[in-house]
Amino acid sequence: MIVFMENVFMELVQKYLKKGKTAVGYRVDVKHLMSVGIGKEIRVKATLKEVNGRRFKFEVEAFYEDKKIGEGFHERVIIYEVEFMKRVL
Repeated sequence: MIVFMENVFMELVQKYLKKGKTAVGYRVDVKHLMSVGIGKEIRVKATLKEVNGRRFKFEVEAFYEDKKIGEGFHERVIIYEVEFMKRVL
């Protein structure tokens, strides 16, 4: 579920990213409210709540059919992609 949430967050920050930059997860606080079988389709609703310099704060919910299966908050930070990759490789 969190992987799907991460994908939605990246879609939402794309318009803020300049060439050579990306956004990485900084903080995740998500509650799993209900389990869903493998292969089931879920829906993620993310709302960008705040932009503060390089930092983005989101509120997120995940649903399976009409049931809420997860909720929480997430923060991402804009970084220089090349410099980050040099440090982690």
